[in-house]
Amino acid sequence: MKFAQPVWNDLEYQLQDGSILDISWTNIYLPNGQILGIGKDITAHKQSEQLLNAQIEREKLMRTIA
Repeated sequence: MKFAQPVWNDLEYQLQDGSILDISWTNIYLPNGQILGIGKDITAHKQSEQLLNAQIEREKLMRTIA
């Protein structure tokens, strides 16, 4: 039996304290009709990605100025 590959979706979830949690989520549909939801915290990954993109933009600006 062949199953479809899960599709991961990234979303932001606001916690009760107001902070934002970045999560990646997928639902897997099981042969017995049940749905298995799997989520993972990707907050640190998203923050690293934002820092890297900011650094890339600064370097582009410096090359433009130079």
